[in-house]
Amino acid sequence: MLIKLSFLANADPLTVLALRMVFAFPVFLVCALVLNWKADESMTKRDWISILGFGFIGYYISPLVNFAGLQYVSVGLERMILYTYPTFVVVGGLVFFRQTVARSTWFAVGLTYVGIVIAYSGEVATTVETRWLIFGAALILLSAMTYSFFVLFSRQLLVRLGAIRFTANVLCVSCLFTFVHYGMTGRFETLATLEAIVYKYALVLAILGTVVPSFLLGVGLRRAGAQQFAVLSTIGPVATVFLAWGFLGEAVNGAQLIGLIVTLSGGLMIALVNAKSSKPSKESKLDGSELRAASLGKA
Repeated sequence: MLIKLSFLANADPLTVLALRMVFAFPVFLVCALVLNWKADESMTKRDWISILGFGFIGYYISPLVNFAGLQYVSVGLERMILYTYPTFVVVGGLVFFRQTVARSTWFAVGLTYVGIVIAYSGEVATTVETRWLIFGAALILLSAMTYSFFVLFSRQLLVRLGAIRFTANVLCVSCLFTFVHYGMTGRFETLATLEAIVYKYALVLAILGTVVPSFLLGVGLRRAGAQQFAVLSTIGPVATVFLAWGFLGEAVNGAQLIGLIVTLSGGLMIALVNAKSSKPSKESKLDGSELRAASLGKA
């Protein structure tokens, strides 16, 4: 929602992302330096290459295409499409790791996309430029896909380094990618000429949408358990839809509301099935870490 409000204040997606990273970068840099210095085990060259890859995919490309897509779709539809990332994690686990998938999970995957179709049809009914709606939805779907790739392949390094150290290093790299991209546009001076409200939105995005989730939600929600986290994770899309309705004036018609309920039901079912099937020891911790990571950077 804050991203949309920034757009209304004449800020473009890359500028919003860059400004968000400007505020978040000092925190992640300090944490990364301290944790790397205190760590018993130094990171290898292969670890750093992995950190670069995960930083590029997970917190640079994924939010960039998400911000870009949000220009063309409502906040409600954007949240619903992003919430499909568990389905890509399921399919990726099957393709890359030969993980077995229960029938109930496949049913939940199908349910999620039925909800998206219903919500999309409801938005088409209220949109004049359908082609841009399709383009925006495709960008957000790409964001969900790239982030699911990050969740799938980062698990081993995340567990070995620890959630906070891993996140701090990955976010530092993502910030640098964002700064380089913005610098290549030759518009660094525009960061100082934006409307005052844009800086406030970006600061809130940096603190509540990036820094706080990465350092607090992971620990707290892991202790609550994977199933409880799965239930809590549905609050975000629902709350965002109603906030958008209240602050942005985005109308929610019947089809969109039904689509929201169906999509969240499918995503929640996937999370709960996977949580039940996880082993209680190390794998349970891993599941909590993945869910923590999946909450980050999607604000």
